[in-house]
Amino acid sequence: MNKSRVIMYCISQYVDGLGVGNSFQFCDVFGLDPDLLMMIPQPCAALVMLFPITDRLFEKRKKRRLRKKDRILSF
Repeated sequence: MNKSRVIMYCISQYVDGLGVGNSFQFCDVFGLDPDLLMMIPQPCAALVMLFPITDRLFEKRKKRRLRKKDRILSF
């Protein structure tokens, strides 16, 4: 089983645990170009985007949160 199938299976199990049931299905999205988006079965209720978070991105988000927190406290 490839990695994307495992991820979709885990998401399916999570959503089932929330009580959504099996009225929804999950599929791979290969890109956000209009031609590729036409491959998504319709109707589509949501798009879940999964991507790896690098240390650099994590630190950048952490600094942004701290700056935002400082602005709120300084007023």
